[in-house]
Amino acid sequence: MDVTYIFKYDRCFASNLIQNYHIKMRLISRSWDTDQLMETVSIYSESPEIINKTADFLKNYNDFEHIDILDRTKNTVTFRVTVTASCPIIDVLKSSLVKNKKNPLIERIDYKGNTHWKVEVDNCAKVDKIAEILREKYKIEDVDVKIHRGRKSDTKSLYVLKQAYEMGYFDVPKRIGLDKLSEELHIPQTTLNLMLRRSLRQLINENLK
Repeated sequence: MDVTYIFKYDRCFASNLIQNYHIKMRLISRSWDTDQLMETVSIYSESPEIINKTADFLKNYNDFEHIDILDRTKNTVTFRVTVTASCPIIDVLKSSLVKNKKNPLIERIDYKGNTHWKVEVDNCAKVDKIAEILREKYKIEDVDVKIHRGRKSDTKSLYVLKQAYEMGYFDVPKRIGLDKLSEELHIPQTTLNLMLRRSLRQLINENLK
């Protein structure tokens, strides 16, 4: 079954940046081991002043074990961070709770700083266990859990949609076209176009009823 968790975690750097500075954020890569999460992230703002503030915030953020600023312009900052066990994603990624090990969760953060996780799990006991981890280990009191009981979600298509979004396929103007996106994702253009249409339709059906 597909499950969405919605919560606000005050120690999440991404949540703080989006809520306080109204920047645009793109996850470039993510990897993990038993107790660390490594992410490469790009931040964009039309305001150079905001970019300066976000850079200062990142340098002084206490829950990073390590941070490298990879690139910086007047409107962007790209950085690589190593996050300690203070991040709840680590518990989900290293656990046996989620079904899809290759793409264990789809994450987004809304403009209010709320984190939305979409995961695939086998049973309700695991649904409750993830919520329990968030509430008890990370002291997140308000965790909204939504179980999607309708037609089974096409998680792979959603993941491809997320990658297309992050690579700029939906930007105006596009930063990447269908042909190049097809090449980067190793998916034939016809199949890729179908997956993007299917996942967009799925998101609309699930969120705009």
